[in-house]
Amino acid sequence: MSIGKTIYLFLLGVCCALALNRRNSGPGLRVMPYLFFASFATEIIVLIFFNLLHKPYLWIYHLYIPIEFSLYSIYFLLVTQSAFQRRIIQLAVVAFILVSLSYSWKVNFEGFPGLIYNLEGLFLIWWSITQLFTINISMDVPIIRLPVFWICFGILLFHSGIFFVNFVYNHLSVNRVGLAKQLNQLIITNLNCLLYIFFVVAFLCPIRMKKSI
Repeated sequence: MSIGKTIYLFLLGVCCALALNRRNSGPGLRVMPYLFFASFATEIIVLIFFNLLHKPYLWIYHLYIPIEFSLYSIYFLLVTQSAFQRRIIQLAVVAFILVSLSYSWKVNFEGFPGLIYNLEGLFLIWWSITQLFTINISMDVPIIRLPVFWICFGILLFHSGIFFVNFVYNHLSVNRVGLAKQLNQLIITNLNCLLYIFFVVAFLCPIRMKKSI
């Protein structure tokens, strides 16, 4: 296992540990433990299938992505003030699950579901930008002390960064395996690490705010 992957799993474990203490968390953060544990369980299962069993493992992501999208959607439902936006999110969840499972069934759950991952990314980028522009700013609390800022900014950066790689990953994994591994390590793994660093900061924000009151 690469150093980047090890750091990523460590940061994911830190997020799981921080998420267990939800006393200082806002309503949005309360859904994050389920997201972190689902992510951690998925990565462990992937490692078992890839490193120990030497079996195909990409089908796991076909099942995980709809779960991840649903949990992210619940987060945005909890932090979004607009009734119209909440309705859009609810409809998007139903549509995404149907499209995702239909696509996976069509390809027999084979290959990395990059197109579906990018579709998820488009929704999350849209909702993150919308949320960032509608944050209630208080003179007493800087925006960088708000968990929603770090979560939305992290999601925006992550999914924008991996968008192109998702399109070409399956092609490269067949025709240029070495390049596919390099891109996975350089872009996806590193951006995953950055994403979970932002999540760690988001969970520390409510604790610091409580101490400063």
